[in-house]
Amino acid sequence: MKSTLSVLALLMAVALALVSCGGQWVADVDGDKITLDELNTLYYAQHKHLLNLSKEDIDKYANDPEILKRVPTLDKKIFLEELIKQRLIYQQAMKDGIDSNKEVKAVIQIAKEGAVVQSYVKEKFKDEVKISDKEVEDIYRQEKDKRFRGVPVDQAEKQIRQYVASMKMQQKLVELVNNLRDAKKVEKNLKVLDELQKKPAAAENKPADVKK
Repeated sequence: MKSTLSVLALLMAVALALVSCGGQWVADVDGDKITLDELNTLYYAQHKHLLNLSKEDIDKYANDPEILKRVPTLDKKIFLEELIKQRLIYQQAMKDGIDSNKEVKAVIQIAKEGAVVQSYVKEKFKDEVKISDKEVEDIYRQEKDKRFRGVPVDQAEKQIRQYVASMKMQQKLVELVNNLRDAKKVEKNLKVLDELQKKPAAAENKPADVKK
């Protein structure tokens, strides 16, 4: 799951990088300037997506040496270097015509839809997903000698709140999909898929030609 999220985040960064931004530039990659505004947009977008944190928490964690060891890209200089590496490869890939590859287009479309859905759900339900202190306390009491052994209380509380928020958001997503299914027309033509599944099976069961 983490690797999938990382791929999606990188693809989001590539898409955002195509938008020209004004302001002071922080890097020039073969004539393609990365501005401070662009860097900040990409920096917060990627870390919000990967870590499920607010901008304020990202800034706070970026000043914590212990957390920086685990998430080096919270250091903007390191993040910029990673962005430069990505931009160099991106430029070469575009020069080589990778953007015309059918599978690449499909992956970008999946990444785009996933990013839109995730952002939409977070925005739509941000005021409905609440985590009470009691919920946090109950989970911490149950897990403090297991999952949170040796973890500072404030960090454990943060992790618990993120976990509970994620679970509640997932439930909201399920409810939203069910409501949309009831309100909209959805049809599946499974016969097509059934036929596709039969063809490989038939090929496997076909007797091999006997050479005379």
